[in-house]
Amino acid sequence: MYKNLIRFSIVLYFISLALPIFFCGIRSTTYGFEILLFGWMGIFTLNFAWFANLFYGLALALFILSKKRLAFMISILGAIIALDAFRIEYLYGSDISGTSFPIAIAITSFGLGFYFWLTAIYILPFAIYFSQESINQNHETIQIRESLRSIH
Repeated sequence: MYKNLIRFSIVLYFISLALPIFFCGIRSTTYGFEILLFGWMGIFTLNFAWFANLFYGLALALFILSKKRLAFMISILGAIIALDAFRIEYLYGSDISGTSFPIAIAITSFGLGFYFWLTAIYILPFAIYFSQESINQNHETIQIRESLRSIH
């Protein structure tokens, strides 16, 4: 079960990269891959949600390396940091004329990609937790079988 949850989380994450994350007015859309490339600049506006991506990747790597407890803690931290995305009100860039003056572009709504990204981030801790429970249950089953064998 947990392997399917992890796969589902990864699929949602990659789909979110191709979908709109933010809508800024009628004709301006920001896609997930753009946020992944440039979101680190949020540190200049004291928004740290982009760093949830790093924690997500690190948690997956730690899970693969069988460091499940640490992976779980890192994924929880990433999920908490991801909540900072709800504080984002503006994206910053330059206007169409190409001037170097930064302008603030108001975010009018979140796109489907935003919710896919957030769901992927939040599924991971549950999947890691359930993988630990699955391992614990298997270990208990083995202990019971060994106890039954010793009785016979």
